[in-house]
Amino acid sequence: MNYGRAVVEREVDSLGLDVTETAGTPWGTSTCPLHDDNSPSFTINMEEGGWKCHAGCGSSGDLAVLVAEVLGEVERDVRMRLRRAMPNSDTDLLRALQVQPKAPVAAVKNDLDYQHRRAPQYIFDRGFTPEVLRAWDVGFDPELGAVVIPVLMDGVLVGLVRRRVNVEPGQAKYDNTRFPKGEVLLGLDHLPFGATEVVVVEGPLDAMWLYQHGIPAVALLGSSMSPTQARLISERFWSVVLAFDADMPGKRGEHEAAILLRSLTIRYARLPEGRDDVQECPEWELHEMLAKAGPLAL
Repeated sequence: MNYGRAVVEREVDSLGLDVTETAGTPWGTSTCPLHDDNSPSFTINMEEGGWKCHAGCGSSGDLAVLVAEVLGEVERDVRMRLRRAMPNSDTDLLRALQVQPKAPVAAVKNDLDYQHRRAPQYIFDRGFTPEVLRAWDVGFDPELGAVVIPVLMDGVLVGLVRRRVNVEPGQAKYDNTRFPKGEVLLGLDHLPFGATEVVVVEGPLDAMWLYQHGIPAVALLGSSMSPTQARLISERFWSVVLAFDADMPGKRGEHEAAILLRSLTIRYARLPEGRDDVQECPEWELHEMLAKAGPLAL
């Protein structure tokens, strides 16, 4: 993730690191804060936040990992705090949400007021914990009567998933803000650093449910995988587990995804009898299902 120079410099200063930057490059050197270090063996990218110790502990990671390690904080909490600190101009926000150019900036800001409202009992009844809802910034839109989940890519807000709690006849379950759904993977920003395998699911609640149980997952926000989504996965992971819904669109989407991801190791997670999606599975079923996941035959 590219945190930007302002955020990196602030965190480096707060950690007390004396970084000497190399002219003409974004890299700087310092003594490593994670072990006794008498000479500068630590390098950090002052524009993006990536770092590595070249002696002693040999650790590496991004800015969130560094801050969490030095301060002894929970990594996902640090990561969320850093995301919120990243600057987003009103123009960038308008572009990200694909609001019509004539729409006032205030309209977009009002759309984000959900962050200050309580999540409905519905989401707790589905089994989600307050810790997960805070980590994903889940809120509630009282006008739509919808659970709201921010969609982030590299720390930048690109849209809002809005899932109605009570769906009336003829109403769509989802009423999302406009964003290029085929160019994002919900949950990508919540994955642990260094994950080599990811579970691919359809819905946002599926991805959150797996996250709650310590399983790296991303949601396509639908049953069809786009070439862009396949590229995002292929660039980051060595293997995938496909856990699509147990219906015809899910089976068709699974087949299409397997073709797009054929360069990776692919496993197929078979949902237990009577389960329509992974969010219906208790924790023990999730782990059993993933342990039994095997190769997918095209």
